[in-house]
Amino acid sequence: MPFGTDFAIGPPGTKPDRRRRSRCEAGPAAARIPRRRLQRTVLSKKLLAVAIAAIGFAVSCWAYFPGLMNPDSSDQFRQALTHRFDDWHPTILAGIWVLTNAVLPGPAGLFLVLTALYWLGFLLIAFFLIGIRSDRYLVVMLLPFMPFLFNIAGTLCIDLLVLGSFLVALGL
Repeated sequence: MPFGTDFAIGPPGTKPDRRRRSRCEAGPAAARIPRRRLQRTVLSKKLLAVAIAAIGFAVSCWAYFPGLMNPDSSDQFRQALTHRFDDWHPTILAGIWVLTNAVLPGPAGLFLVLTALYWLGFLLIAFFLIGIRSDRYLVVMLLPFMPFLFNIAGTLCIDLLVLGSFLVALGL
């Protein structure tokens, strides 16, 4: 029997029987941490990730509220107000802006949606990494604070909608 295994190899061409696994094969984390303590560790990691995302959302709102508008954003806002859409810009952003204007008029409603997508996407990716017992979730939760991402986080544009949508889709 090869070193480190405790299962029967069997005849050539068959798969080994892995029903009996030693503590060593179950993984180092499973061998050392009792189940209840492991659940508390996962919960504390998730709470830390939620806290970082909430702080990030608050910092984004403090820094950029009600959002930065460039000429393209202004044109799409005009389209959302008049309900006359053209095909120069993607109409999905103006369509979402029509919906957010019903709840919170002006650029603030769209800003909150885009910022929530941004932070929710990173949070869902961190939850996935926590689920596979990776400590890299902290890197994922600190990545949105990097200047090259945080600088565009307050702009009301289709780029941020696409980024937030892709992050949420990746996290799901």
